[in-house]
Amino acid sequence: MKLRIGFIGSGNVATHLSHAMNTNGHDIVQIISQNVDNAQALASAFNCDFTDDVTLMDQTVDVYFICVSDNQIENVAQQLPASDCVVVHTCGSVDLQVLASVGPNTGVFYPLQSFSKERQLDVQGIPFLLEASNPETLIILRTVTHSLSHYVLTADSETRLKYHLSAVLANNFVNHLYTESARLLEESDLDFNVLKPIIKETALKIQNLPPSKAQTGPAKRGDERTIEKHLDLIKHDKELSKLYRQLTEAIAKSNA
Repeated sequence: MKLRIGFIGSGNVATHLSHAMNTNGHDIVQIISQNVDNAQALASAFNCDFTDDVTLMDQTVDVYFICVSDNQIENVAQQLPASDCVVVHTCGSVDLQVLASVGPNTGVFYPLQSFSKERQLDVQGIPFLLEASNPETLIILRTVTHSLSHYVLTADSETRLKYHLSAVLANNFVNHLYTESARLLEESDLDFNVLKPIIKETALKIQNLPPSKAQTGPAKRGDERTIEKHLDLIKHDKELSKLYRQLTEAIAKSNA
């Protein structure tokens, strides 16, 4: 079923989803963004309408996707005119009820993935977690999702929040450790690229092993001598030393 789709927001998520939906046969008919230049830039890819005024939402659209920062979703919802359109947000940590003022047909369309405009993604492999205010809306969301991905789950707000928290631990926190690793090497004019094979191997390893079984390193081995050498090397950096100690203690405890 071909649907008429609008986006509120013009950032990473809106960019990836709009292109994926257009590629898979849906019509992108309106882009709404408080940054009108960004709205125009994204709309130009589909030769569609754009505006920076959410009150001008096209009431002929089948589904509107709110793709804004988590703390702006409720604010956007409160500005939208009452509508019979399906209106969904795309956030893992925000309850469905923030859309209650919009109308009877609301939902959540959460792609559990990290998006960057600069990087292409295989949308077919992204898990989508869905929630809807009624069965009819859920059918429409499933129609959209199945045109994009084979990985579709129904998840209420509490379940989705647990997935979101786990994703932050596994993705955002780990990426921060990459940042710290890169900074440590750059301070000595060393090359972060040397670490990429081990990073890749760890990511591949957990496709077949539970993460607890894939754990290696001095903390797991109880190698106090190496741990002290590491701490001595970064003793000038109190924040990194604290982080190293905390993670070392957590790994050691989990393997006790």
